Order: sequence, then structure tokens, then C-alpha cells
Amino acid sequence: AAHLIVLRRAAQYAQRFYSALDPQSMKLVQPWGAIAKLADFDSQLTELLLYVVAMLEAMREDQISTRIQMHVMIRELFQEVLISFEDLTSQLGALLEKVQEVRQ
Repeated sequence: AAHLIVLRRAAQYAQRFYSALDPQSMKLVQPWGAIAKLADFDSQLTELLLYVVAMLEAMREDQISTRIQMHVMIRELFQEVLISFEDLTSQLGALLEKVQEVRQ
């Protein structure tokens, strides 16, 4: 869970960074798609963390059926998070390339 929290904070930081660009940089970089993907990724990570907490609580209280349900939900959502992560890193890489092209 600690790694997910760090990843979520990084996504939030990147979203704030791109959202705070001055108007000229916004027009130049056009990060709107990345900002939206960062927000979605943050939401997915938050949901995943909530399921992890619920599963840990169910384990602590020996609620086997709830723990199994949470485990299944985590596995399903984790696949979506991985796909979103790959899409997001590709989008952020494209933004970096765009900035490098402009600087040349």
C-alpha cells in the first residue's frame, strides 16, 4: 500500500504542475489530455487503496467472504491501473518530446 500512496502523490504532484503552467506554456505544451489522465489515475489509485484497506480490515476481523470479495476487486482494478499507468507514462513522454522539440 505504501508504494501505491507514493505513486498517487506523484500523480497528484504532476497534475498540479501541469495545471499551474502559465497560459503561454499551456498553449505550447497542451497538457489537457495528460491532466485528465492524471486525475483518472489518481481516482483509480484511491479506489485501489480503499479496497486494500477494506481487505486488511476484513482479514483482521476474520471476515473470509468479504476478504475474498475485496481480493477479487483488487485484482480486477489492478489490471486497469496498470493499463492506465502505461497510457499515462506514454502521454507524459509525448509531452516531454513536445517540449524538447520546441526548445530546439
